[in-house]
Amino acid sequence: MADNLYWEIIPGIKDILRGYRLRTALPLIVELGPLDKELGIDVIFTLDNGMRLTCQEKFNQHTFSYKKNATVEYENDPIRGKPGDWFTMITQLYFFGFASKDEKSFDLWVLFDWPRTVWRTVKGNIPWELKPQPEYRAEDGAMASFVRTFIPHLPKSCILATNFRETTL
Repeated sequence: MADNLYWEIIPGIKDILRGYRLRTALPLIVELGPLDKELGIDVIFTLDNGMRLTCQEKFNQHTFSYKKNATVEYENDPIRGKPGDWFTMITQLYFFGFASKDEKSFDLWVLFDWPRTVWRTVKGNIPWELKPQPEYRAEDGAMASFVRTFIPHLPKSCILATNFRETTL
């Protein structure tokens, strides 16, 4: 679902990779799972000119789009103190979207310039708050925590593309 949107909004995409070839004596293709877990990389875009962009992506249910917020995993497992994407993500892009009811498109989405977002966050220009914890736990006992910011409060310089139209300076 997101790939169709990426083809529309990111200029010059030649390929969208969710697996990556490791440089070894034998050709070896690995899923991006290890890169996601360690560095927050879900997808790699190869551009027409050969350059690459990395991206972390998060999708939320359509029922929450009215909140107009974007979240980043803060701790993967707060009980065990395992850091989340907030601390490990080194991507250039961060995509956050609320899926439509039929899950074939997005009701609300934003593509962040992640390094600029980090920079503006460190300078105190983007407010983030820890979301209240839900009552449930995953089967393995983990319960991630998230920080959120509100899309209307994002500086325009941090947004590469969005279908939200009420951003502020």
